[in-house]
Amino acid sequence: MTTETINRDTLVPAIRDAIAGDMEVDDLVRTAISMGYVIEVESDDPEDADFSEGELPRDVRIATTQTHRLLVDGDEVAELTREGWSYYGDPDNPNTPSGEWTTESGENDRGVPAAWMTVCDVARLSGDWEQYPCAAEPETEEPETDDDGEYCLWWSTVGDDDGPLTRTRYPTLRDARIACDAADLDLRLRHRGTLLCGYGIAQLVDGEWEQITDDE
Repeated sequence: MTTETINRDTLVPAIRDAIAGDMEVDDLVRTAISMGYVIEVESDDPEDADFSEGELPRDVRIATTQTHRLLVDGDEVAELTREGWSYYGDPDNPNTPSGEWTTESGENDRGVPAAWMTVCDVARLSGDWEQYPCAAEPETEEPETDDDGEYCLWWSTVGDDDGPLTRTRYPTLRDARIACDAADLDLRLRHRGTLLCGYGIAQLVDGEWEQITDDE
C-alpha cells in the first residue's frame, strides 16, 4: 500500500484483514495513529451460564463469556470472546485450590491472537480482554437449625475425637449438607495440603448417631 492510496477506506480494511489473517499489523496501526484515528477496545458485560449439578457450593459451576471488539476510528476490525469456567476448587483434586472460588480457561477460549496483541501493544491498550472472565461468587445459603433435629455434623479424623458434633442439629438432610459443605470449605481454606480429617453428616437412628455417606 503506497502513501498515495492510504486513506480511511483502505487503511481500516487493511488492518481488519491483517488481524483476521494473523499477519503483521504494527506498521498499519502506527499509520492509523499518525493519521489521528482512535484505536480502542469496547467490551460487553460478562454473561454467565449456569452448569451447576446441584444447589450446594461444591456443585456450582458457571461458564462466563465476555465479548470484546477492537475499533479503529469507530469501525470494528476484530472481535474476541474470552471464556472462563468458575467453580469451587475440588478438595480431592490436587490441581485446583481446595475450597476457593476459582476461574480457569474454558474449552472455547483460545487466548488472544498475536495480531490483536500487537495492535493493543502499539496503541498501548489494556483491559478485561487480557484475562478470563470470572463469575461472581454465589451467595452462601444458611441452613435451618433445630435443637431436636435428627441430623448433625460428624467430625471424621484418625484421632480419638472422631464422632458426631451434636451442639448444632438440623431438621433435614439438605440443611445438614449445606452446613457440612460450608464447614469443609472453611477447613480446607485454613489448612492446605492433604488432610486426614474432615466433616461428614450423622443421623439420629433409634437414639444413636450414625454417620451417613454422601449418596444417602
